[in-house]
Amino acid sequence: RRQHPRATLQEIETALDAQLARLRAQMLQDTALTSPSADLPTMSEAERPRCPQCGTPLAAQGTQTRALVTEHDQPIQLLRSYATCPQCGTGLFPLGEELALLPGPLTPSLQEALVRLGARMPFRSVVQELAFLKHVTMTEATVRRRQRIR
Repeated sequence: RRQHPRATLQEIETALDAQLARLRAQMLQDTALTSPSADLPTMSEAERPRCPQCGTPLAAQGTQTRALVTEHDQPIQLLRSYATCPQCGTGLFPLGEELALLPGPLTPSLQEALVRLGARMPFRSVVQELAFLKHVTMTEATVRRRQRIR
């Protein structure tokens, strides 16, 4: 208020939402990374997730960062372990499985919003509505691709 003593309530809301969005993204990232599945090498073999194909405990094979975008175009970085099954060779990211991450850079809630809007309106309108409602920037091509993945 000191910086903008004549700000309207909408201007105050917009500034507050932008600040909260940064905090929300950081909290979302931090909370997701508290899962033991994010760091398989620290888990005993008995604690490790099991292969969905054959049930063998998975073996850690290094880490990779998954970049996601959430509301207000806020980035989220998830450093997660990659694992393979020593028995059948199946490979996966246990944290991604646990969090039910979808292909692509969008968080599941943004992906859901995109799909729901895309089923009801033209892609150009989806881009405009997501910009207004979720404060994210994307192209019609992105909406079209994400709509096919659902």
